[in-house]
Amino acid sequence: MAPRKKPKYAKPLKEFSDKFLLRSKKLKKIKPTWIILLSFLALVLIGSLLLFLPFASTPGGLEYIDCLFLATSAVCVTGLSPVTLASELTVYGKIVMGILIQMGGLGLVTIISFFTLALRKDFKLGQAVLIREALNQEGFKGVRHIIIHIIIYTGAFELTGFLLTLPVFLRMPEYNVLQAIGISLFHSISAFNNAGFDIIGDSSLLAFSDNIYFNLVTCGLIIFGGIGFLVWDDIFFTRNPRKFSTQTKIVLITYFTILAVSFLSIWGLSQVDGQEMTWLEALSYSVNLRTAGFATIDTTKLGSGNLLLSQALMFIGGNPLSTAGGIKTTTIFVILATLVSFIRSKKTIVFRRRITQDTKIKAFLLFGFGVVAIIVGSAVIGVLNPAFTMEQITYEATSAFGTVGFSQGITPNLHWGSKLVLCFLMYTGRVSPVSYLSLFNNTFLNVPNDNIDYLDTDIMIG
Repeated sequence: MAPRKKPKYAKPLKEFSDKFLLRSKKLKKIKPTWIILLSFLALVLIGSLLLFLPFASTPGGLEYIDCLFLATSAVCVTGLSPVTLASELTVYGKIVMGILIQMGGLGLVTIISFFTLALRKDFKLGQAVLIREALNQEGFKGVRHIIIHIIIYTGAFELTGFLLTLPVFLRMPEYNVLQAIGISLFHSISAFNNAGFDIIGDSSLLAFSDNIYFNLVTCGLIIFGGIGFLVWDDIFFTRNPRKFSTQTKIVLITYFTILAVSFLSIWGLSQVDGQEMTWLEALSYSVNLRTAGFATIDTTKLGSGNLLLSQALMFIGGNPLSTAGGIKTTTIFVILATLVSFIRSKKTIVFRRRITQDTKIKAFLLFGFGVVAIIVGSAVIGVLNPAFTMEQITYEATSAFGTVGFSQGITPNLHWGSKLVLCFLMYTGRVSPVSYLSLFNNTFLNVPNDNIDYLDTDIMIG
């Protein structure tokens, strides 16, 4: 039997792969974490230039700082915006935003790795290390399957969301068929990736606040995107909840417990703090606080109690290896479990597994890093924008760090320096502070750099 001829495009694709997909000697010398951070930064810069083109916006154009802000918000799947996308961007600009949201949600490394799998069977060692870091895995086992499953889950959920929301927009007289298809597709991508952008108008989803069907579909997309791809692997392939991994059990319990508590708390607080919500508005707001940012209520009228609770929930965010941001549910779970075990003078045991000391340290460092980033960012924004209250500013900063997208309405009026601060917070929240810490500390990734031990000592605390 004669050997099959390679298609004409095989050679140029292989040349492209050899040149750009981590086979360069120079790239091999760069730490994988640097490549991950720079890939997001490259996406932001390229996206900002594409949005800055004259035909990306309506006559009058956008200032570059706003294009940079939009690109950062899209790649970091946040949703904060200094302009109204529906009226300020052209069809081309909206398409660019949709692509940036999709690439930001999946990650450039994941997308490139998927195409690499389509070209050859195995990853090189350098590629495997990078993918392992991007997917936050301890080993190389199953990396290929994880990438394929991520793409399949994303496509399946987004297509389902598109088909379910399309009838809603088709019934609206202000949209023709093509517009309804475009809006529905954009909304599905934005919701699943927990981005919170919309191209409907200047009031987010306020017009749909009483539409039970549309709200439940949107909430479903947000939850499915925020649960995490590894959790879906367990659900679809393990099936028996008793055999789920410890990670999956912790994630599911923590995610839905926080969701239930936040729904009841927000609904209850709204009855006494000035803005009474319906159960549907409270549910939608609670789900969107998990880093989505679609607004079916006027967030500027929230009372102090709900604002404080909202910031805590935005800070926590969704689950690891998902499209959600924040410090993640597993981080807050480990912190609480550690505190409880410390009070009880016992080891931190969860589902017959002991949480390691390294995991505890990472959790507390991530929590502390996030708090400091928000405090410092809020302080700088406060200096540059003295007209706004600190309550408004901290809400905006927490929303940026948690990649949520809720706003107190101050984003368009911020000083350009404040927009850069928010860009940094969005970028930090998306790539995770763990990435920053691992750049300068090899032991943070469990790679010992010496074998010297020192005597223990006690330091007076409190």
